[in-house]
Amino acid sequence: MGNDFFCLILVCPHRPISKSILIKTSMLKLFQTHILLIDRTLFMISVFLFFVGLICSIPVVKKEIRFFLFYPLWVWKRLKLFLQTEPTFLKLFLFIFSFNSVSLFFNIVSGISVVLPCLFSFLIGLNVGIIGYHEGGWKALFGMFVAPHVIFELPAAWISTTLGMQIGREILLGSTPVAPIVQQCLLVYVQLIFPLLFIAGLIEAALINFMMKQLSGCPRT
Repeated sequence: MGNDFFCLILVCPHRPISKSILIKTSMLKLFQTHILLIDRTLFMISVFLFFVGLICSIPVVKKEIRFFLFYPLWVWKRLKLFLQTEPTFLKLFLFIFSFNSVSLFFNIVSGISVVLPCLFSFLIGLNVGIIGYHEGGWKALFGMFVAPHVIFELPAAWISTTLGMQIGREILLGSTPVAPIVQQCLLVYVQLIFPLLFIAGLIEAALINFMMKQLSGCPRT
């Protein structure tokens, strides 16, 4: 932050540095710090496993493999039942945000088991694909990726499984104590993943709320 501060002074020597600029600069530095803590190789593995699961979801739906269909379709059914109660924007947001926050938290702490983060990376893609393809085929599957909240939600999911993999890697190597690594990953969860999920939750809740208004044909509060 020190270098950025002096750069601002050199660029605008006669203007006082506003608190908002300093806050934005600090937030940017914090974001960069957390990004650097994420292992790029493991992140790419997480993304790869996600898309493998996504591709596998198509034959799973076509062949109706109930073992894999049960959980995602159960979650989807519960969501539709929840929407039938005509929840307010706040209830929608809290439902989406809490569900995603808990799920991604477990992705991280599952690193203690070493292998589960890899499995969860695959299952996230599989479950997302099952819901999309089951509901509307290829159009729905691709449509899920153009939704604006996905820009924040998917990276948050990939980062969470990556952090879980990093914990598992340190356990396998045994070269450093695990507790500091876990603490560091949870800090990234709070200060990076949490905000991403918060933004995604607001956007997704707003989209669902808007679509419900259009379908009902009457204003909602």
